Amino acid sequence: MAYIAPIHRASAARHAIRANFFEPDEHALVIAKANRAEIYTLSDSGLSLRTSFTVYGTISGLLTLRPSNSATDHLFVVTAQHDYFTVSWDPENETVRNEITAQDVADRFLRETACGPKYISDPEGRMMGIHVYEGMFLALPFVFQEKKGRKKSAPSDIGNLDEPTAIKLKELMIVDMAFLHGTDSPVLAILYRDGNPETSQLITYEVVRSGGVCELKEWEIRADDLEAEASLVIPLAEPFGGVIVLGEQMVVYYPPYSSHSRSDSQPLKGALEVSTIFKTWNMIDKQRYLLADEYGNLKMLLIKMDDLDRITDIVIDTIGKTSPAKCLVYLDNGHVFVGSQQGDSQLIKLGAKDPKIQVISTLTSLSPVFDFQIVGSNNAGADQQNMYGSGQTRIVAGCGGFKDGCLRSVRSGVGLKDSAILGDMEGVRGLWAVKSDKSSEFEDTLVVSFIDDTRIFKFDEDGEVEEMDEFMDLILGQETLLVMNTADGGLLQVTPTTIRVIYGWVYTTIEAGAAKITAASSDGRQLVYSQDDKTLLTYTIDALEVKKLASRVFEHEIACIYTSTKFPDVVSVGFWTSATVQILSINTLETKTEESLAGSTKITVSVPRSVALVQLGQNAPPTLLVAMGDGTLYTFFVDPVSYGISNKKVILLDTQAVYFRVIPGENGSENVFSASDHPSLIYDDDGRLVCSAVTAENVTHLTPFNTAAFPNSVMLLANNELKISTIDPARNIQIKTLAIGDAVRRIAYSKERQLHCIATIHSSVNAAGEESYTSFVRLVDDTEFLVIDSFELQELELVESILCCPLSDGFGSLTDKFLVGTGYQPENEGDMDTKGRLLVFEVTESRKLQLSTEMTMPSAVKALGFLAPEPIEPEAEAEGDGEGHDGAKDTKSTKDTKATTDTAGTNNASSASFSSAPTSGLIITALSRSLEILSYTSLRSSTNLSKLCSHRTHSSPIDLSISGSIISIADLMKGPHVLEFRRTPSPHLIEVAQTYQTSWTTSLTAIDKHTVIAADANTNITMWQRDEEVLGDRKRLRCIAEFKLGEMVNRFRNIPGNYGAVPVVGMPGSSRGSPGKDMAAASLASASVGVGVAGAGAASAGVAGVATSSTHNTETETRPLTPIAFLATVEGGIYMIATIREDLVDLLLKLQTEMVGVVKSLGELEWGRWRAYSGQDRCAEEPMRVVEGEFVGRFLELEEGVQRRLVERIGGTVEGVKEVVEGLRWQLGGEEGRGGGDNGV
Repeated sequence: MAYIAPIHRASAARHAIRANFFEPDEHALVIAKANRAEIYTLSDSGLSLRTSFTVYGTISGLLTLRPSNSATDHLFVVTAQHDYFTVSWDPENETVRNEITAQDVADRFLRETACGPKYISDPEGRMMGIHVYEGMFLALPFVFQEKKGRKKSAPSDIGNLDEPTAIKLKELMIVDMAFLHGTDSPVLAILYRDGNPETSQLITYEVVRSGGVCELKEWEIRADDLEAEASLVIPLAEPFGGVIVLGEQMVVYYPPYSSHSRSDSQPLKGALEVSTIFKTWNMIDKQRYLLADEYGNLKMLLIKMDDLDRITDIVIDTIGKTSPAKCLVYLDNGHVFVGSQQGDSQLIKLGAKDPKIQVISTLTSLSPVFDFQIVGSNNAGADQQNMYGSGQTRIVAGCGGFKDGCLRSVRSGVGLKDSAILGDMEGVRGLWAVKSDKSSEFEDTLVVSFIDDTRIFKFDEDGEVEEMDEFMDLILGQETLLVMNTADGGLLQVTPTTIRVIYGWVYTTIEAGAAKITAASSDGRQLVYSQDDKTLLTYTIDALEVKKLASRVFEHEIACIYTSTKFPDVVSVGFWTSATVQILSINTLETKTEESLAGSTKITVSVPRSVALVQLGQNAPPTLLVAMGDGTLYTFFVDPVSYGISNKKVILLDTQAVYFRVIPGENGSENVFSASDHPSLIYDDDGRLVCSAVTAENVTHLTPFNTAAFPNSVMLLANNELKISTIDPARNIQIKTLAIGDAVRRIAYSKERQLHCIATIHSSVNAAGEESYTSFVRLVDDTEFLVIDSFELQELELVESILCCPLSDGFGSLTDKFLVGTGYQPENEGDMDTKGRLLVFEVTESRKLQLSTEMTMPSAVKALGFLAPEPIEPEAEAEGDGEGHDGAKDTKSTKDTKATTDTAGTNNASSASFSSAPTSGLIITALSRSLEILSYTSLRSSTNLSKLCSHRTHSSPIDLSISGSIISIADLMKGPHVLEFRRTPSPHLIEVAQTYQTSWTTSLTAIDKHTVIAADANTNITMWQRDEEVLGDRKRLRCIAEFKLGEMVNRFRNIPGNYGAVPVVGMPGSSRGSPGKDMAAASLASASVGVGVAGAGAASAGVAGVATSSTHNTETETRPLTPIAFLATVEGGIYMIATIREDLVDLLLKLQTEMVGVVKSLGELEWGRWRAYSGQDRCAEEPMRVVEGEFVGRFLELEEGVQRRLVERIGGTVEGVKEVVEGLRWQLGGEEGRGGGDNGV
């Protein structure tokens, strides 16, 4: 039973338009991203998201219309399933509402156009048009008031869409089309090709409507000699009329014969200075048009005219560089939106002077994601619920096309927004903020402690800062251990030798004597400090009177102390050598609770370094937090009366010591900031303890800092830089970018060396417009996120695959090395793929790439995998790296061949006896028509690659995934296939399972030895299982789950540690949308990884982070989901696939089925039809045994009465179902976990 939900939604901006959607005179920007539309308004600061809505279908077109009874524009939305509908804005309810429900114009017997769908609108407001099938144009006329004597249209229908009319076209290979301006009837201009590879043609038709039927009548403009690469038609606005045709080398204007836009009505031709490929255009005014080419050049087309408004010349100038544009929208006052699917979308402003383009704001996009890796940490023990806390595990992805190519680190966490930077400071030992005026609500003074002195910084109301030589009799010649305002307005300072309480110009001092003070804590009324390591003392502070309450000498040294106003009766103490924590009475120092932090855990015992007893939530019990020297966090519930502790949990926040700082939260609650190399914010989220990663790194000190100029801020020291920041406690996707300038096609990661090895492709264009490509292998430091070395490949060589695996270093040890598979561009079109290389790179001590050895291959190396030399258990499996798809389906076709196995013979110079197989394992290479197993040997003086065996595949293998000795292959044309590597009597491969249907596969991953997840070019995701009960060699893979994602998948990655840990049991293929056997919700123990909330953590929580539930004990806690894999798409989406806990399968399947008939959708599109498998061979009616997280999550948005009726049909209680659905959302923490944020029906 599979569960799928977005971690990061699709971000490619494929379509965008300007519409007066909210107000009659206010422009809004509508952007379509996959199945989601976002609507922005333009403000002085840039674009502001006003609302968004989700469509049950991939949005393939957007247009606007305005019926006569509407003051604002309606949106005309078309989906890839060929449904269209219209929506408008409901100002009373602040939501998007339906106007015309979905009309299905699909025809499965017609062939879709090769150039893609076209959706156009008559600029005179008489008609819309849809062209999605060859030889067919669908006219959608608007309703108008009929002439006298005919039946009148209802006022509400005027200006709305009438019944569609299909019109046959004799032009089949249509490139572009548009309606012309200023014509008496709608006139359609069509740019097409007729089979002659040397030219393109232009023809115009008048669309004549009579009696509800539309016909085409050839119009006056026609051209038969256009250049073959002509790609766009631009209809000119009045007073010119006519049409411009854009090619790679020429621009041609064709005036209407009846107009006066040209003195002679002859075409006006002009040559481009540099050949280019135009992708989109948009009109600024009647004389200026914006053009964008595929290289990211933004150009201005200027129409020059004489005094009689006749066109004299057309000039095209380059005005700047932007992201490669898929769509352009001119908004207002020089503001232009550049929508991109190859990089970030941008809001730019045009200027008359250089630079003519100013970037105002950027909408970050991951599209397309070519490859990615999950970067985490080692498993640290079965008791630990997660690794590194929420968001500490990241997804590092190769994104963007060519010059916009970059490496992005994606994780979920708490955002820190810097407000001001004070400067660099080294040797800081502590930070505190205090008030100089006790009557003020703001703090205005920062105290910074160093090892032998203390510095004071004073802030005024405008944020100006001044360093003070003295301040209220504070001792500045020593290190400060604690300084704070007391409850009655005084100032308390503790140094290693002195305690001082200051009121105005009077103070009281207590000298520590020979025994130095080592730690101190105060709630403003009581002071607790340790002296001489083992002695603890408590005092009360009442004005200048400081009275001793108690003292106690302990057997073990005191490591950390904490007391607060929330719990004034107790003090929490951590001890060094005993690794224990105690809660003591502050008046007597008697022990109320003691807990050993060693216990029965399997973690190496460390010592407490920081402790805090806090009230994280209003309704949550008090929580005791203990941070250890190795980065481990212990959490306990504390009884507010007896102070007994329970519900012990263990979380790994970091690998080094963590220090707490309590920050005031909302409504009297408290948050805890854990300062470390990888800081986190610990807070309560609806009764759950959440540890969210923070965007800053290497934070050593932090203090709340609420000043007049920077209210509700914090002062922090990160990387020795002191700065003021604000914290957004909501978990959001945080993205860090390393610009590469090349397409990052493949990524491998070495945890041993903390390095990424990326394979990039650089594109360049010469003066003649000819493109060339150069490939590089680069090293990226994971900590600094910088390129530290590059290696250029040979001319015409393109990188295909990359893998990091442990290989022999020649001295009897294993070390991480990088394998790179390449292919060569054919010198002539039509040449076969006959050559490639396998390269083995070492990383030197100076962190440089060094080519260790190479092997010439008979074809491009499409994918790489790694096999251990001995039989291994599923836990030790390694995942291969494959081709994926760079945004388009590979159309290379091959014939099916009988699968055969070839074992290398002794006469082959490159063969090797299996008995000499190296200890470093075996390398799997996927070639154009075969799979080869290679051995790698390394001696002190030489290294060698040799072939062991090979296997003939059905077509081209493009991806691999390995589980033990089982190798799952993504066959380009034939879907997933499963091979087994056997070592006896000689090394060979045999096919143990396969599919028998045609499927253009894009990627695959193996969950375990029996189960595979695959994606195809039709945007479907399918799950397959080996049926071992079938006898014989030709065993069939059985489909056990299927779901239409709507986005092409480029890569799957298993969450580290999940191999073999998630058993998948029978899921009958005939059981669609109904309960049955499912994936067992096995607790992964040390191999479980969570997203938003992780289970016990292998290589750590998913990108959405990890949070621990505070409602169950670690030993018995079960979560609704067990994440097993991530996937990334061409559209920039990242999704998580998980298994569902077995006892929830029946409930969630029934809930999803019942919600289909209840949840309203825009256009009244059917959810089941949208998510059902759709391929060339068949189309299902609904998804099979997959729960969509976003859809089920909408249960929480339904009215209470609707929820009650749904629950009555599926069984259970409303509160129980709510708890389950909320648990799903909370565990994710990413896009789905934060809720949809939609504002629609």
